[in-house]
Amino acid sequence: MLVCTALSAAVAMGGAACSRCDGVGGGATSDAVSSAPPGPLPSPSAPDSRLPPRDVRAATRPTTTRSPGCGRSPTSAVRGEARKVLGDRTFHLWTPESFDPARAYPVLFTFHGWSSSGRGLEKWFKMQDYVAGEAIVVYPDSAGNAWDFHGDRDLDFFDAMVADLAGAYCIDLTRVYAFGFSYGGKITHRLGCNRPEALRGIAVGGSDWRTNERHACGQVPVIIVHRTSDASEPVAWGRASAATWAGINQCDAATAPPALPADAEALGCKAYGGCLLPVVYCEDTHVDPSWEPSWNHTVRERHRAFVWRWLAALPPADGPRPPAQ
Repeated sequence: MLVCTALSAAVAMGGAACSRCDGVGGGATSDAVSSAPPGPLPSPSAPDSRLPPRDVRAATRPTTTRSPGCGRSPTSAVRGEARKVLGDRTFHLWTPESFDPARAYPVLFTFHGWSSSGRGLEKWFKMQDYVAGEAIVVYPDSAGNAWDFHGDRDLDFFDAMVADLAGAYCIDLTRVYAFGFSYGGKITHRLGCNRPEALRGIAVGGSDWRTNERHACGQVPVIIVHRTSDASEPVAWGRASAATWAGINQCDAATAPPALPADAEALGCKAYGGCLLPVVYCEDTHVDPSWEPSWNHTVRERHRAFVWRWLAALPPADGPRPPAQ
């Protein structure tokens, strides 16, 4: 069981953490997991009629499970080390405490919210704990207050981070994931759209997706978590994002959904059926009257743990997903 840490919500779009925590797994907690049943899944959006559907097998994906850094990795664990790429772009790296330099680890990129930082997010989001020694966790820093949704600046940053890690550490290039909170969720949606060939799956919490892409998106497995009591990013935005990805991944509302882990229902998580690649939407209805309103803009600890388990359990893609064109 993971130890409950002082956490929880980032105010506004992803800044300071409060001192509230809600426990993980079977730990004691005063919080009910859910105060009301979630609503039905949003219907998949229709594909964008301006653009032809993209061939899910149109491009190659990495096939090597061991990067060039295997055999050259540091021999001891790295816990929050700052690294630079592209001159002055920084990110913060967490390897498992029981780091094995010969093992090819999955990598989880975790993106912070508005006017925050990777260092700030790592202090309370703590995905380095939730991966339970099974992955390398990366917390990138935005250039300024926000991520870039219009140009290539942060797409290039992501590419450079992957290349840097592949050369310096032993990583599994077929198991690279992204998880974004709040404003960090927006860049995670964009990476899923533009870098599907590099990502096994993405997760987004408490965010929306501003679909201003000039091309059709590639397909990628997606899990979205949103709180019904989030006043900073209304739950309608999370529902709309889930519907958009369900459309991109060609989900079929008439098809029975795949099974999810046993705790999915209690967490408000439901899967779409008939998708080329899986889409899951989790609606967190928990309400605690003692919380400050801004604390509701968060991804609760149980959901963070569930997200990682879902990502880590994704099977290899049955065909390559196309990169953006």
